[in-house]
Amino acid sequence: MPLLFLSISEITTALISTLRSCWDILVTFIFSTIGSFFVSRKLQDRQFSMEAARIHFDMLRNSVVKLLIEALEKNFLDFKYETEGCYPKFRPTFPAPAMTAGVFDKAFTENVAKSIKFYNKFIKYEHFYEDLVENHYPELTKLFKRYFETTRNFHNATKLLREAVEHEVANYLEKRGLKHVFIRGNQVDCFFVLDLVLGVCQLLRFLALIKNVKKLTKAEIKLLFRDMMGEVVEKEVVSAPADVGHPMYAVKVEAKTVYRSQDIKKVENAEKIIHDTISLIIDNDKVLNLAGEMVNAENVYFSEQKKLLGTLKKLYAMPVFKMEKEWLFIIKCPYVKPKIEVPKVNH
Repeated sequence: MPLLFLSISEITTALISTLRSCWDILVTFIFSTIGSFFVSRKLQDRQFSMEAARIHFDMLRNSVVKLLIEALEKNFLDFKYETEGCYPKFRPTFPAPAMTAGVFDKAFTENVAKSIKFYNKFIKYEHFYEDLVENHYPELTKLFKRYFETTRNFHNATKLLREAVEHEVANYLEKRGLKHVFIRGNQVDCFFVLDLVLGVCQLLRFLALIKNVKKLTKAEIKLLFRDMMGEVVEKEVVSAPADVGHPMYAVKVEAKTVYRSQDIKKVENAEKIIHDTISLIIDNDKVLNLAGEMVNAENVYFSEQKKLLGTLKKLYAMPVFKMEKEWLFIIKCPYVKPKIEVPKVNH
C-alpha cells in the first residue's frame, strides 16, 4: 500500500518496527564483536601463557635441575644456610691420595676449576632456583635441607675421626723423633701423615661396617684387623717416571698409594709406621667409636643423596607442561603471565 494512503499511526508503527529490527541487528553485532574479541583475547592469552610456561620450564629444567643433578653426581654439591632458606653452593671434591705433590696439585686444581664452573653457572640462574623451590616444587626445599644436614653431619664425623687418628699418629711420630706435617703429598725427608690418615680412616670404615654387621667383640676386631694388615698394606715397585729411569717404590693401603719414594729404606720405614700406627689405633676405643659414627653418618648421607638425586631426575624427565584437560594444581609464577599450570610430582 502506498505510504500516501497510510494513516499516521500506521506509519509510526512501521517506523518503530523497522527501528527495532535495526536495533536488534546492531545489538547482536556489537555483542558478537565484543564476545569474539574477548574469546580471541582469552585464547591468545592462553596460548601465550602455555608457550611462556614451556619456555620457562625448559629454563628451569636445563639451567637449574640439570645443573643440580650433574653437581650432585660429581659430589660438588653442598649447601649453606641463609636467613631466607637453604641454598646450594659448590665445593671441590678431594681426589684420591696423591702419589706426589705435583700430581695432587694438578688433580686438585682441575677439581677446583670444575667446581668453580658449576658455581658460576648456578649464580647466573640463581633466581630460577628460587622460583623452582618457591613456586613450582616447594617440597624440594625439605629434601635439600635434609641433604645439607646429612652432608654436614658426615663431614663433621669424618673430621672428628681424622683428628683422632692424626693425634695418635702425631704422638707416635713425635716419640720416635720423626718429622710430620699434616698436609697431603710427600717430600724426600718427611713422611706426610694425612695420606696415611686417609688410608687408616678407610680401613676403620670397613672395620666399623664389619662390627655393625657381625657385632664383633674388641678382641675379635683386633684379630681380624691384624689379619687384614698383610692384605691391605703392601709394598711394591711401581713404574718409574720416564725422565728418571730409576725404580720407584710405594706403600699402598687398600690398593691406594699413600707413600712413594726411590729410597727403599724410606718406603720400608713408611710401611712400618703404617703397621705400628694402625696397631696403636685399633686399641683406642674412642677412635673405633668415631669410625662407627662416621659409617652411620655416611650411610644416612648416601641415602639422602640418592633420594634427592632420584627426585631431581624424575623432575627433569617429567613432561610438566602437557596439554591436558585437567590440571592437578595451578600456581602463580612471577616470570609467566598470568598463570602456569603444573602437574604434581608423584613420588
